[in-house]
Amino acid sequence: MSCKNICEKYSAAKGRRSSYYAQGYKRCSICEIFIDWDGIRCPCCDLVLRTVPHEKTRDSDI
Repeated sequence: MSCKNICEKYSAAKGRRSSYYAQGYKRCSICEIFIDWDGIRCPCCDLVLRTVPHEKTRDSDI
């Protein structure tokens, strides 16, 4: 898997007071970019996109 720069077309713009995730954007760990995309996989590298920050997923261990 590698970035082919297709994802640049779907690059997200952050609002002033909320996070990318709160605005419904997703992050690709391979391309290292937040994107505005409806699918669950990156259109560029086909990796499953993150929909929550790392800190939120660790709360389930408590």
